[in-house]
Amino acid sequence: MRYLIIFFVILLSSCNKQQDFACSSSKTIVGKWQAYEQFRSPGIGGSYYPLADNEQFTVEFKRDASFIYSSNFPAPFLYDTFVDSTANVTVTSSTTGKSASWIYTLESACVLSLNVFTCYEGCTYRLKRIE
Repeated sequence: MRYLIIFFVILLSSCNKQQDFACSSSKTIVGKWQAYEQFRSPGIGGSYYPLADNEQFTVEFKRDASFIYSSNFPAPFLYDTFVDSTANVTVTSSTTGKSASWIYTLESACVLSLNVFTCYEGCTYRLKRIE
């Protein structure tokens, strides 16, 4: 009986409902990302603060240069393609022709800082790689 209990404890502890994505060692913006923090500056200085559940969004930079994002992504146009260059990504809407250049930093293979409106307060998000 004791071995059966130990077996179930090991089994349950090894199961995880939401497995973390194992990040590759290559640093590329291509992949699916989820926002979890936003830089806010209530006065002098500032820091990253967690996003509420309804503020979180996902973006995906696909290998075929398409760009997909969740409905609550804070962008004014329907961007659907991107071009990546060092520390900048340019997104474009094929329907409106509008484009924007965003500054980004890959803090690691798993963490992306993305400034979606090229401003300093409230525009930089920290995202984690989920795929």
